[in-house]
Parts: sequence; C-alpha cells; structure tokens
Amino acid sequence: MTKVPEDLAFFSSVQSARRPLPKRPVIRQMAYAPSPGMDSLKNAIFISEYAGQATLAEVEEARADYAKRYKSSTEYGPVEVIRIDGRPAWAYTETSGYSGKVDKIGLTAIVVYPDVTYSIEFGASTPELQSREKRLEIVQSFRVIKPGSSQGKAFLISGILLGIATFVAWRLHLKGLLPL
Repeated sequence: MTKVPEDLAFFSSVQSARRPLPKRPVIRQMAYAPSPGMDSLKNAIFISEYAGQATLAEVEEARADYAKRYKSSTEYGPVEVIRIDGRPAWAYTETSGYSGKVDKIGLTAIVVYPDVTYSIEFGASTPELQSREKRLEIVQSFRVIKPGSSQGKAFLISGILLGIATFVAWRLHLKGLLPL
C-alpha cells in the first residue's frame, strides 16, 4: 500500500473472522490498523492473500451472501471493475449504519494474479476518508512487491522504521509524555 492513513500501523500477521472470499483457502492476512492503546478499528485496512485465481462468480456469490446475512445493518453496492496494480480488479462498497446514521463506509476489492488472489478491505468511520475518491485512492494504492526488489527493500525498511516510531510513541504515551 502506498497511500495509508497516517494513524494506522502495519501488522504483518492478523486473522480476520469475515473474509471477502470465505470459501477460498487463506495463505496469510495482514492489516493497517490503529496501534495498541489507540481507538478501536474506526479506520482499518485488511489484506488477505488466497491460493489460486478467484473468479467474478466467487466474488459475486460471497458479496450476495454477506448482503443477505447483514441486510439489517449493512448495505452492499454492486460489484464493479476497477484497476489495481495495473490489472483489472472487482470492488464493491459496504455502508454500515448504527442508530439510523452512517457509521462506516467501506470498499472491498479483489485483485487476481497468476498464482494468488488478494482482497483489500478498507473501512472508514472518519468522514474525511469516506468519499468514494479517497477510498478508491487508498485501495488502488495496493501493490505486490517482488522479494529482493528495491521497492521490497524500501518497504521493509519503512515498515521497520514505522514500527519503531509507533512503539516509541506508544511507550511515551503510557508514561504520560505524549498525548495521542
């Protein structure tokens, strides 16, 4: 991801209970989410890597199942074609409400590569991140980095530095030296 909201930290190993492709085997999951001790998941990005190539029929079936299951609290938009990492991808919106008001607006995208499929789920409760343009900008910034590439090394170094900075800020906050 090249465009991540600044209050989110990278977590290389997570487990999401509700995946966009629930019938497909998961290889790994990662997330950009608030650091420990910060607000709940008001804004978060979950990325799942699946074995093999997903199909449009799978995406539509999973989206329809979720729309049926969560119809009282979440509205699902139609599946549409967008571009991610220079290739076609499928995406749909999710609008969740609470007490008659919009609580969270999300965008879920599925992008297929030769041997794997990725899902990118971005959910935003912060109004400045809820516009369609902003959600697309964030989700479409997803890239697969090849191991050993200069991009991969830069990503690794920036992830380590971000992790260190997040840890230091969290420790300073716990000591009362840094308000968050």
